[in-house]
Amino acid sequence: NACTTNDSCQEGSCKGQAPLDCPDDGNPCTDSSCDSQTGCVNTPNEAICDDGDACTTGDKCQGGSCVVAGALPCDDDGNPCTDHECDPAVGCVSTDNQAPCDDSDACTLVDTCQDGSCVGAGSPQCPDDGNPCTTPACDPIQGCIADPITPCCGNDIKEPGEECDDGN
Repeated sequence: NACTTNDSCQEGSCKGQAPLDCPDDGNPCTDSSCDSQTGCVNTPNEAICDDGDACTTGDKCQGGSCVVAGALPCDDDGNPCTDHECDPAVGCVSTDNQAPCDDSDACTLVDTCQDGSCVGAGSPQCPDDGNPCTTPACDPIQGCIADPITPCCGNDIKEPGEECDDGN
């Protein structure tokens, strides 16, 4: 038996005194054991392992080596103003960009990313509709609108704050 030590004859037969201490080979993808025919062996296992790369997921032992199952998804913040990449030492890293974006404000003309946020700049020149009872304005949702002026003298409607309005 290759797995015993200090074999000696006792009462007419060979007896092993102590089991062989098989050293661990330091590989998490093998199990150390003893085979009675060959001695110490390191048998591949299918344990979960870590390949040391923070950018991989689902690492698993296969054939005595740690095998990568997938890549770590890094674009999880939904922010168009950040770029994402994976650094094998630390994992996902976000950096600010200066890409075009949409700040959801109809009153800005040029939207760009700055310091990780979408910032709008510039205002549209809203046209005058020629109505003396409105003024051109910009609504953040609708864009250019004709903003009513109240009270509006000369519209033939007596409004609060007017003594009279004859349309003249």
